[in-house]
Amino acid sequence: MSRRNHRKMPFERGFGSKAEATLSAQMREYSLKHWPQKPFQVRVVGHRGPEYKIVFVDFLVRGGLVVEVDGRRHNSTRMSAADSSRDARLVEQGKCKEVIRVTNRDVRSGTAIRRIMEWLGEPGADRAQAECDCRKVRARVTADSFFVD
Repeated sequence: MSRRNHRKMPFERGFGSKAEATLSAQMREYSLKHWPQKPFQVRVVGHRGPEYKIVFVDFLVRGGLVVEVDGRRHNSTRMSAADSSRDARLVEQGKCKEVIRVTNRDVRSGTAIRRIMEWLGEPGADRAQAECDCRKVRARVTADSFFVD
């Protein structure tokens, strides 16, 4: 067995994807209190009557905000419907105040952290946007200067 197999992947450290690990790092950077992979017990009414089911949300942020990071598979109509009913159930049962769904692209561009900070009413939301814009410009300048003769 190679040594590489012993390293822990992001999802083994409590994250399901690279985007979730990135968003957690961004929240730590802005000192936002959050809990990754938070389990909730949710009441579900099925054909056998009411049952309780454990569901995991990607992040619970202070103030009762749940943040779900969605990849490509959540674009289908079936998954969207399931996500919507799950979100409604979490809010109805008082597990959170609101559920925000963001894409992997939103995390990479900085839109996700800005939306979270706006929801929390953090004064740094404008700063987060400005820093994201600076990073984009810096990346563009670096890429352009690479091809200069």
